[in-house]
Amino acid sequence: RSMGLIRGGRLENAVVVGVEGIRNDGALRMSDEFARHKLLDLVGDLALLPGRIKGHVTARCSGHETNVAFARAFLEEVELERSDRTLDIDEIKQYLPHRDPFLFLDRVIDWVPGNT
Repeated sequence: RSMGLIRGGRLENAVVVGVEGIRNDGALRMSDEFARHKLLDLVGDLALLPGRIKGHVTARCSGHETNVAFARAFLEEVELERSDRTLDIDEIKQYLPHRDPFLFLDRVIDWVPGNT
């Protein structure tokens, strides 16, 4: 919080881990919830690329900063195929299966390379 992060974070909408373990009442929804969150962060960050990656991505100890650094390096090396079709909410959920309040997209109409 001193860094200006998690301003809206509360025990009701986040998993809080302290020295003694998870501070929330109740258990995690899934035993691998932290790994799933990291995976969804990676998928979401790479979904901002101006096209689709047709390949396999392996990440270890990733975070938004390393995901974005990878995406920028990737753009310098590879010309991505651009899709001109619109993605509706059901298609978006296939790539970003977050639930509310993390999924506030209705559809993706277009994106512009370099403006991510």
